[in-house]
Amino acid sequence: MYADNETASMKRTIDETNRRRAIQEQYNQNHGITPTGISRSVEKGMRPDLPEEAKRAKLDLKKIPKDEYNGLIRDLSAQMELASANLEFEKAAELRDIIVDIKSKL
Repeated sequence: MYADNETASMKRTIDETNRRRAIQEQYNQNHGITPTGISRSVEKGMRPDLPEEAKRAKLDLKKIPKDEYNGLIRDLSAQMELASANLEFEKAAELRDIIVDIKSKL
C-alpha cells in the first residue's frame, strides 16, 4: 500500500503539501507572480544592526594586557555557552565574534 519507509501519516502530510502547492502555483499563475528566493548577506546572519553607541561599548582590547587574553577567552567562552543554552543566540554570536577578534590578536 505505501512505500517501505512511508507511513499513513507521512502519506497524508505529503498529499496535503502537494494539494497546497498546487493551489499556490495556480494562484501565482493567475496573478502573474514569479516566486523568488530571499537573498541577503551571509555575514550578517540573524544579528541585528547595532546603534553606534552599542558598537563603541564593545570590549576595548587596548586596555587589557595580552597575558590576560587566555583567561578572557575562557570567561567569554563560558558566557557564550551559557547564552546559547538559554537560547540567546544573538548574544552568543556576539561573544563568539569577540573571542575570534581576541584570538586574532594573540
